[in-house]
Amino acid sequence: MPAAEQLLDKYLAAIGGAEALQKITSRVQEGTLTAFGGQHFPMDVYSKAPDKRFSVMHLQGGDSVTAFDGKQGWLSVPGRVHMMSAAENAAARIDADLYFPAHVKTLYQKFRVEPEKRSMS
Repeated sequence: MPAAEQLLDKYLAAIGGAEALQKITSRVQEGTLTAFGGQHFPMDVYSKAPDKRFSVMHLQGGDSVTAFDGKQGWLSVPGRVHMMSAAENAAARIDADLYFPAHVKTLYQKFRVEPEKRSMS
């Protein structure tokens, strides 16, 4: 099996390499989230380099919004707003990193590759 470092390098190369990645300054994603027993919800995600992210999940009762400005994040559902805790901010910072493929090797101390576990059926 290849080493974890080789796989991460291939991941970065597959998206065009670090230099090409650095040319991206914003990204807009539109899609559908399937959750809560198979329900489908339209979703939009807006990202701006280096570390800002805003997402909107369009629910039947109103939008659910998550935002991170590079330092502090918040989440809301109709009628409620929640400021992110330190742990939630740390996770949001990773989600907001537009250059994650170039940074992933420095975010974690150790990676390992394990063989796929196959069930005996």
